[in-house]
Amino acid sequence: PEDYEDLPIETWMTVYNEERSLLLGYFKSEELLGLVGASMSDADHYTKEALRTHVSHGETICINSLCVDQNVQRQGIATRLLHKFVLNVKGSFPKAKRICLI
Repeated sequence: PEDYEDLPIETWMTVYNEERSLLLGYFKSEELLGLVGASMSDADHYTKEALRTHVSHGETICINSLCVDQNVQRQGIATRLLHKFVLNVKGSFPKAKRICLI
């Protein structure tokens, strides 16, 4: 979406520095082939602001990036990434009430 293209690098750096468990990569032989990334929000549903900001005390985990290298798509990598990500964040963020895929 248009809004995603404007996502400030500062937002991603804040998420990475504060909450590293909100980013998960899929690697093969040290090559990054897939990535899922999220931020936290205090909204209980999708908003444009939720896409552009990170609220560390938020109760909603907003998955706003799911990418797989086009050369390895349709091999279940995105599904495995999402499954592993959900398991990880459930343990890391027990106060989160929901996970939204934006």
